[in-house]
Amino acid sequence: TGCGGDESSLPITEAGNEKKSSNVADLPTAKSSDATPKERAVLAKDALFDELSTRLLAAMSDGGPAKAIEVCSQLAPKLAKKVGEQQQVLIGRTAVRLRNANNLPPEWAEPLLKDLPTTPVFREFEDGGTGALFPILLKVQCLTCHGPDDKIAPEIRAELARLYPNDKATGFQEGDLRGWFWVEVPSDGENAGKSKTESDAK
Repeated sequence: TGCGGDESSLPITEAGNEKKSSNVADLPTAKSSDATPKERAVLAKDALFDELSTRLLAAMSDGGPAKAIEVCSQLAPKLAKKVGEQQQVLIGRTAVRLRNANNLPPEWAEPLLKDLPTTPVFREFEDGGTGALFPILLKVQCLTCHGPDDKIAPEIRAELARLYPNDKATGFQEGDLRGWFWVEVPSDGENAGKSKTESDAK
């Protein structure tokens, strides 16, 4: 089911949210909030978005695009794990065209992504949990690493080739759908930290 219309469900961008986000430390968590599963999914997405944005902007300022690529390569998975533990969910990113082969979507999300949704999508699981997808739209500054191949600087292409030898995430234009944040909210705390596949196998 598509879900949108309020500020918290607007598509996000790779280098700027469509809404002003709070600092991660200020965001309510599953432990401190009576939020619904959908609200918890939004909170987790916002938290990971803020973490990634802060680190990417700092890396760009400190060492330019090549440094930001390192953040995506090495730090992003750790940040997703950290936010997931804080919010008691599973969270990650996947893409229209993968750069990191480890960013495959969870099994439940695969059929939903075939239609390339550009608005948030929520799915209720049989066990009472909830899955959520939040689209990521490309901003102009992201073209440095994701734009047309002939527009990407040679040093950036070299760094991408070093870290992502099977990279498919170039050739985008501003405003293109780049990918999605996905979130799994468990029905209770028992299965927090386990994927749907792991939980179903119990």
